[in-house]
Amino acid sequence: MSRLAWRPEESEMSAVANGMTQVQMRGAAPIPVGHRVEVRVFYGRSNEGLFGGGDPVPVFDRPLITDLDTGVRYGQFEHFHPPISGYGPGLLPLSHSPMTDLREHSRWYGKIVVCNVVFTGFREKEIQTTFLIEPSAPPSPGYR
Repeated sequence: MSRLAWRPEESEMSAVANGMTQVQMRGAAPIPVGHRVEVRVFYGRSNEGLFGGGDPVPVFDRPLITDLDTGVRYGQFEHFHPPISGYGPGLLPLSHSPMTDLREHSRWYGKIVVCNVVFTGFREKEIQTTFLIEPSAPPSPGYR
């Protein structure tokens, strides 16, 4: 894994004009334009094989994005809690940090140029966030 390992030909994230990268994720992640971010993509299991136990594949539509200007992390349940077989109402004890056993595919940095949070209507209450991010070098140590 490298700091700028993402390549458009291998992902659902796409390169657009002027070196920008489009990132789409499930859920609402209203990160202000101009903020610097860290984007991490993890491996998940493919749906191939018996019970979906195929080889690990990068899960590009569920990145963990950290707003480096505020420290707020935007991610999915599995980034902060081990898998569970059932879910009931109420709050779950989520970790303050991402799970340490997540297998990272790539990590890269950039600045938010566009952020659109959209109700898609495909499923009840389905929300999607689309970013246009200008890639940049990792922040220097002690940043923030």
